[in-house]
Amino acid sequence: DVLESIDTAENVRSLCQVQTHPNYHVRLESLSRLERLRAIEALPTVAHTLATDGDSAVRHAALRTLATIGGLRALEQAGSHFHSSDPEVRRHVLVGLLRSRDAAGVQVARQRVEALAASPVIAERIFAAQVLRQCANSDLHAILLALLADSNRAVQLAAVEATGRVHHPHLW
Repeated sequence: DVLESIDTAENVRSLCQVQTHPNYHVRLESLSRLERLRAIEALPTVAHTLATDGDSAVRHAALRTLATIGGLRALEQAGSHFHSSDPEVRRHVLVGLLRSRDAAGVQVARQRVEALAASPVIAERIFAAQVLRQCANSDLHAILLALLADSNRAVQLAAVEATGRVHHPHLW
């Protein structure tokens, strides 16, 4: 926290260096901070962490961070994660893209979440609400409104949980 308030460049260098730390909590916190800082200069380190880290939680965080910082192009360079069979991988990709400043990435992710929210499969609609909850992007409130009105109680509950993080006046 002190480094962050003093010198962003030095902070990014330090956060990149701790990606080899033996404690996965340290690596996770580092990735979270790099994502929050949108440190584009950290992309090679984040991509390396994604490719080499042995901890799945760290790899998922690296994937989300890579998508947030580098957008669709960085994801494509890192491999084909968008259509993974692993729902956790897909969730982190969608959340990262929806948090990114990459217009093309946001559009692709938004279309995917809209398709999930309109799916006849309950689990996919719940998944859409979970993605919306985690990305907390108030620009996507219309999708959440539809999920709040869903006929299935589990989908409604997932959507209610997401409204607490999205903070858009139309949701209330």
